[in-house]
Amino acid sequence: MVALSKKGYKAVLQVKTGHGLFPRKFIENTLEDAPGVVWIVLETTHEGAPLLAIGYGYSTHTSLHFGVTKDVGSTAKGAHVEQQSFYQGSSRTAIQ
Repeated sequence: MVALSKKGYKAVLQVKTGHGLFPRKFIENTLEDAPGVVWIVLETTHEGAPLLAIGYGYSTHTSLHFGVTKDVGSTAKGAHVEQQSFYQGSSRTAIQ
């Protein structure tokens, strides 16, 4: 993630098992009693690279975790996001 950010790439990566520097436990504890469809955004700088950690609880039992390079898009509700697939060369606009 840091290398991508330093080279100017924008990326959203799902964090699953390799979460050594990711605040997964903090996010899980914060979202534990929250209703579904809520998210938390944490901001940091690591080795000079601005990064975001996003936890998204889509139900009361399950949360997803993402590492994000800063300026990849908005985390505001209802913001339009341009999604691109580098494998298929397609793009589409979605509303969060």
